Amino acid sequence: MSMVGATSVARQIEGDVMKKWFGWVTFVFLLLVASSALAATPTFTAAAVENNRLVISGGEAKLTVEFLSPATARVEFLAPGIESDFQTHMTVSGGLAPAELKKSGDSVTGAGLMVKYTLAPLSLSFVNPEGVELARLVGLDHQPDGSYTLRFAKISGDRYYGLGEQFPNYAVATWFTPMRLNRGGAVEEIYNRHRPPSDLGMPFWLSPRGYGLLIENPVKAEVNLRGPDASYSALGGPARFFVMAGAPYQTLDTLASLTGRTPVPPRWVTGYMQSRYGYHTQQDYFWLMENFRGRKIPCDVLIFDLDWFAYGEGPEVRMGNLSWSPVQFPDSAKLLADMKAQGFKSITIIEPYIMSASHNYRPVLENKYGATNAAGGPYKFEFWGVPDSLLLDYTNPAASDWYAEQVKKIHLTGVDAWWTDLNEPETVFDDLWYGGQPEFKQHNLQALLMHKGMAEMYAREFPDERLFIFSRGSFIGDWRYGATVGEYEHNGRLRQFGVGRIRYQFAERSFVSLLGVRLQGDVQEDTLGALLDTQRITGAGELRLTAAYYQLSGDRDGVYQQYTV
Repeated sequence: MSMVGATSVARQIEGDVMKKWFGWVTFVFLLLVASSALAATPTFTAAAVENNRLVISGGEAKLTVEFLSPATARVEFLAPGIESDFQTHMTVSGGLAPAELKKSGDSVTGAGLMVKYTLAPLSLSFVNPEGVELARLVGLDHQPDGSYTLRFAKISGDRYYGLGEQFPNYAVATWFTPMRLNRGGAVEEIYNRHRPPSDLGMPFWLSPRGYGLLIENPVKAEVNLRGPDASYSALGGPARFFVMAGAPYQTLDTLASLTGRTPVPPRWVTGYMQSRYGYHTQQDYFWLMENFRGRKIPCDVLIFDLDWFAYGEGPEVRMGNLSWSPVQFPDSAKLLADMKAQGFKSITIIEPYIMSASHNYRPVLENKYGATNAAGGPYKFEFWGVPDSLLLDYTNPAASDWYAEQVKKIHLTGVDAWWTDLNEPETVFDDLWYGGQPEFKQHNLQALLMHKGMAEMYAREFPDERLFIFSRGSFIGDWRYGATVGEYEHNGRLRQFGVGRIRYQFAERSFVSLLGVRLQGDVQEDTLGALLDTQRITGAGELRLTAAYYQLSGDRDGVYQQYTV
């Protein structure tokens, strides 16, 4: 083909590509226009006090405001299509006591807060006793399918901390992308994912100006702090939020009362935990005990990764067995007894996936414990190269109870605590259903419900024991079940070169990430202990720990400052 002919073909292909691209852009634009046309912005015309609540009404829509003690306003939008009865599992009944509401003109007061309102255009302004405006709702709209958007004004001095454990999107960013505790200017998805690492969005932000805002909705959503307003857009669920006034420590205390407090964990969780993907057999753990104790290196916990239940690779992976492998751990009873005798606690990894080679596959399938398709049939998929895998559905009480019973059996073998993994859940399928609802409505709750079943089992069977879980997935309220977010990196690439130390860039980001979760009341495990990924212990070698501190007041945005100790 001549150069001219090649150029002509190239231009034709380029033209075809451009036409397709333009066609897709046009389609998306028209879809957005159509969606906007369907969106309804209610017109409110009246306000009155009913049953100790301010009720702002207009047509079929209502906006209610009530006060809770201490210093909290609860706001809910009610309209056709809005799922106000959706069970969120995020808050506890009676966590905050009702407070008396008094109306005066276009404002209501209670519990040390004032809410000023206007009807057209709608606004709710939340003011503390010093007369400082903390937050202001400036708009809302909804669609017939139950999706909605809440818009809050950006007030001078606002910064937004919290919103879960968020990492940069490494598909479009690098390890050198700055991470800030202040999420101002970001767009954050409230949808648990494993990119990796885990990315856990939670609908709560904390402002050092003196308030916190919790949106009580676990359905897939987006927080947009990049535009002129701070907006929250959800695909469904209740349109309910809480404004909590006070200094950060007071706000977090209120949040803990509202969502449930973290039970006291076992004392040993404050010690060093040794974790590495690469301890394959019980001999590896006997070796670890000998070296830690023989070299007088402090260690409190040994963590068991996938090999504790596995028989091999590929189709032979028996994820879902939830029992000790007779191949890699033929005498697990002796191993666990020796660990206890030498002062080691044990943690095993457990997951919500049941692979087809597992001896639990048939009972899970026959009893319908797994997620389904829209027709109610079992949802089977390839996972880690294994076909016909299943994912447990923790919205099903029978499935949750069955899983908790397996945990009980493992605990009775001598295991002390739990590493719940892959439970964002890791896989995302648009056509998967949980409990008769599409995936996006229940996805964020799977880890929380997994832990809820385990906590209820412990309360029945082991009431004198303290449950401890560190988990890759989580959501608001999960902490009341003894679960904490764990962040870790196995660092296999560095291990190939014989380097056994912290991967510093990941450690720095984990500090920022986990501090972000702590700014909404969660409790963290020892990050450095979990991140430390050593080669076999030798008498020589370098151990460096990167420490960081963050300032949340003044003009600082929470950018880390690094020290080596």
